[in-house]
Amino acid sequence: MLRVAARAFADDGCAAEENFRWGWLTTVPSNVLWDDETWHAINVRQLDRAREVGALVRLPIDLTALAILVGWWGDFAAAASAIAQADAVTATGARIAPYSSMLLAALRGREAEAASLIASTTEESTAAGQGIGVQFAHWTAATCSTASAGTSTRCPTRRRRRTTRSTSSSPPGRCRS
Repeated sequence: MLRVAARAFADDGCAAEENFRWGWLTTVPSNVLWDDETWHAINVRQLDRAREVGALVRLPIDLTALAILVGWWGDFAAAASAIAQADAVTATGARIAPYSSMLLAALRGREAEAASLIASTTEESTAAGQGIGVQFAHWTAATCSTASAGTSTRCPTRRRRRTTRSTSSSPPGRCRS
């Protein structure tokens, strides 16, 4: 069922209304399946449609999803570009938690930047009752700790015992958990 849903959302024949109705949830089936190519196809289509109709409120969400994906791929320049575009759109009044900025800082090993973003997102999301922001901040803190396991650095927001994990099954250029 997940593959059918992912293919349906990736299909160019999928109506624009469905894109806006389901939003970022259209990428969930491909995320669950670890199918980043379908995720990318869905995301590019969403961005194209949002730009076509001038949906400024949608653009930061779709750009954030793109930044997260290409960040996982290790394309930090593309992630930073998508983040900059989202920031430019949010300057118009649309507001979204800095999900992709948090993750990119963690993946780049920029611990002070990641810790600051994690702390502010947790505080602001808690105050606004936005559990997804708090959850993503905690997940990013865990990602930061995992990414730096076995090194002398890690995000200072969480004090966890270091563990070592095999990364041999992860494809090159992808996040290793």
